[in-house]
Amino acid sequence: MNNMMNATLKKYSNVPPEHLISASALIISDITGETDNGWELNFHTGVSKTVLAKEFNNEVARLISIECCYVLAQSFEALEKLFKNFIYEKCKLDNLFFEVIKTEKFNPQDRSNYPGGDSLLKLIRKATKEDFNKYSESNNYKLKFSVFWKTISELRHAITHSQNIIKNEKIFKSKDYTNIARHFASFSPITQNEVEIVLDYKKIDRLLKSIAEFAFQVFKILSKEKGFKWKMS
Repeated sequence: MNNMMNATLKKYSNVPPEHLISASALIISDITGETDNGWELNFHTGVSKTVLAKEFNNEVARLISIECCYVLAQSFEALEKLFKNFIYEKCKLDNLFFEVIKTEKFNPQDRSNYPGGDSLLKLIRKATKEDFNKYSESNNYKLKFSVFWKTISELRHAITHSQNIIKNEKIFKSKDYTNIARHFASFSPITQNEVEIVLDYKKIDRLLKSIAEFAFQVFKILSKEKGFKWKMS
């Protein structure tokens, strides 16, 4: 998408700006109203969008950012699904762990009822024991696992529920949170207390790699504990 949209900009770079405009409008019909001999009668809702040639670069960057945000949301949800699978499999292999989390407010044998967010991370920490903190404090990126998880969780929530708008207090909680947030994303001020999440191809590429690497560390810890193969050949 990044390549295609930027290639489109180059394609029209020699066209006089006054000859270029992008416009769209929301046209609907009244599905319980009159028709023209069975044909729908459409009307303009008043909702429209117009982008002039001089605004094309910014508009393309905005569309790419929106798509990258969707990718972030989907990747975090995939990470949650993976972690739920880890918990489920550990319950089958480790009776002691099963007894520990059996007291939780869900059925460990039913993945569809597993919690998400911070509650899921707590289960992962129980499953990985002291190695979670050990790997979090000593890794090549100095990436604090809990801070990373909570940061991308907040980003995902804002993308899904608030049109990429997030409150400063949710993302800039401390120096560690701020460093991770600004390393993986950019932010455009909206109000004094809110910012818009802005992503581009390079940032989402970096973020997806780190999400996968974080997931691999949990896989590695759980595999080593049971003596399973974990190295990728």
